[in-house]
Amino acid sequence: MPEEFEYKEEFAIFKPEMILYEVKDHIATITLNRPEVMNASLIESWEAIGNYIDEADKDPEVRVLVVTGAGRGFCSGDDVKGMFLNPRLRSPERRLEVGLKTLNKGAHNPVAVSFMRFGKPSIAMVNGPAVGWGMELALWPDMRIASDRARFSELFAVVGLIPSAAGLHLLPFIVGLPKAYEILYTGGFIDAEEALRIGLVNKVVPHEQLAEETHKFATKIATGAAPVSHKLIKEIVKRGFYGYQEEASEYIRIGQMLAGQTEDHRNYSLSFAQKKGPVTYKGR
Repeated sequence: MPEEFEYKEEFAIFKPEMILYEVKDHIATITLNRPEVMNASLIESWEAIGNYIDEADKDPEVRVLVVTGAGRGFCSGDDVKGMFLNPRLRSPERRLEVGLKTLNKGAHNPVAVSFMRFGKPSIAMVNGPAVGWGMELALWPDMRIASDRARFSELFAVVGLIPSAAGLHLLPFIVGLPKAYEILYTGGFIDAEEALRIGLVNKVVPHEQLAEETHKFATKIATGAAPVSHKLIKEIVKRGFYGYQEEASEYIRIGQMLAGQTEDHRNYSLSFAQKKGPVTYKGR
């Protein structure tokens, strides 16, 4: 495929207002705020989200965390132009830098690290498509409330990559192994009703009522039971599930780096940026 795509530095510029954080009524809300690109994430987005999760964990006023997206999408995944086609991020030096930076964190992504140590109830308020890394972000919270416009896709195999620990470990735990394999292998889309049927989400509500219903649900958790009990429940559940996570995360780091260097992934990224048709996978 001819590489006609022209990379521009502006594709990778992160601004603090791209991730919003607010605390009200014991509920902390993290909002991805790039609606013009369906809240696609940059590397700095991961850091900002992880930092806000940590802040919510330490704040005694916060009893529940909600994660959502601005506009008509939850998160369309990693920004193809700003990340996958960024020549600085594709260089061997940058990949080594990223690898070393995450080596001592216990996972390849700061959001995964922060969610694995987060000790309070958490909810994903899925207001629209949650695709690729966007679906990973929706999987990390304890519960999911979806708009009837929500759609989910583990798109990684289609773009020549592999998921993070959320897709590879949490998803089978949530929907069962056979269904998880189907979702991961095909990269197909799951609508809100199907997501409810397979147990991927806790409830589906009309889009116009999503914020109100999520706030009611979060308030019930925040005020209807003892925060110390929540913390103990969360800690025991995490210990039972994440006990093998450190070793598994090393495999994920290696797998992501290998997949990110394949010709298939490069061709898909170029095809997406150039708005061309489907790619032919070459297996390399």
